[in-house]
Amino acid sequence: MAQAALVLQGLTKRCDRCGMANDASVRFCHYCGWDLAETPLVSSVQLRPAGLWIRLGAYLLDVILLAVAVGVGTAAAVATGAMTEGNQVLTNLASQVGTVFYFTVSVGTRGASLGKWALGLRIVRKDGTRVSLPRALCRYLALSAVFLPSTIGVLLIDPESFVGLGDRPEAVWEVLGSPSSLLIYSGLLTAIVFVIWLGVSKQRRGWHDLLAGTRVIRVR
Repeated sequence: MAQAALVLQGLTKRCDRCGMANDASVRFCHYCGWDLAETPLVSSVQLRPAGLWIRLGAYLLDVILLAVAVGVGTAAAVATGAMTEGNQVLTNLASQVGTVFYFTVSVGTRGASLGKWALGLRIVRKDGTRVSLPRALCRYLALSAVFLPSTIGVLLIDPESFVGLGDRPEAVWEVLGSPSSLLIYSGLLTAIVFVIWLGVSKQRRGWHDLLAGTRVIRVR
């Protein structure tokens, strides 16, 4: 009961090897297996929140990594003749599922995606303890909702609407005012507001962090 009370009070054990916060009652680090027997308890308020720019940098690293993975996979499919117009939709769907899997599993098991791990960032719960797989999935889906309008807008773009724009200048305004373009504008506006919120909030917690009950901290 005493150990449970320590957790409820926001006290954690911060691993000396990987920097991750663990429940006050555990003996070994959940992330790297380090012995925490001699590790002192610390308050979750002592955990350093990660700033806006380093978080954007980590996200950019993840985007580059995923883009390379998708590019290699697509090139391999084209080279082997597996990529056809009929299965292109399935390929795009597999790419989206793979992205969800990547962020959910990496955060839910190791506390960070590869981009965040490389820059010394970890995703934890409000009290500094580890994030479960369901919570990691909730966090990623909440983040995806920020970009959902733009994503839908891009998918609704009709490529034929760009044909002959040079011959019909008035058609440019038709494209810019189309429903798909308006969705893209609204998504970009939402993303800008999201980034501003992330930069000015006291604990640097985004909307997805608030919904999932998480925070991003620096461990080095």
